[in-house]
Amino acid sequence: MKLILIILTFFCLNTSYSKEISLCHGLEEYPPFIYSEKSKDKGLSIESIEYISSQIGFTIKWFRLPWKRCMSEIQKNNIDGSINVIYFKEREKFFRYPSKNNLIDKKYNLFHINYFLFTSLKSKLSWDGHKLNNQKYQIGSSLGYATTNLLKKLKVPYYESFDSDKLFSLLLHKKLDGVVTLKRKGENILHKLNVSDEIVRNPIPFFSNLDYMVFSHKTDPKVSKKFWNEIQLFKKSKKFKDLAKKYDYK
Repeated sequence: MKLILIILTFFCLNTSYSKEISLCHGLEEYPPFIYSEKSKDKGLSIESIEYISSQIGFTIKWFRLPWKRCMSEIQKNNIDGSINVIYFKEREKFFRYPSKNNLIDKKYNLFHINYFLFTSLKSKLSWDGHKLNNQKYQIGSSLGYATTNLLKKLKVPYYESFDSDKLFSLLLHKKLDGVVTLKRKGENILHKLNVSDEIVRNPIPFFSNLDYMVFSHKTDPKVSKKFWNEIQLFKKSKKFKDLAKKYDYK
């Protein structure tokens, strides 16, 4: 009898730690949320989701893929989900978002995201928070990202690339009027290219929204609910405050 109890205890311990879900994110760095350091993924989102998953007895298998492929793999149910995904109605065919009465349930958001417009110092292009003025060329945007959706809705000519360095190079050589990206990401590229005195950031956010942890439509709804509930608790915790301070997230 004692042997059976030992075996059952061992089995329970092992199964409780064997729950694994697969998550993918894009190839591009997304500081402070996701970036690569010594060939290892780091950032506020990575560390937060790793912590959240540990609180509910899950482990994460990460995949770094081109964003459009990440979306496709989730839609095909080959990968369980993703993080830092902004809500658009048309994305519902790819992902299951937290929802209530068929509307996005914002209380389960992961982080608040701000994108900014970067232009050349001498550019006449301006952004007043509602519309672009004096646009001559296309606006650069990361391939498949939410910024492209907004540019489409604004009926603004745009150019997409998975390579943000290329977008800023095109901006520098006056092939683009501007580039829309995250503040820190843009500033990191300016520093890397040594062009901080030639390209400036418009202080008015070009795009602000909440992002979410999303799941494939075949992932067990109980699993997604566990994660969303834990995210809500995490956002109220000291751990979240400590990580926000560590990654300078405000």
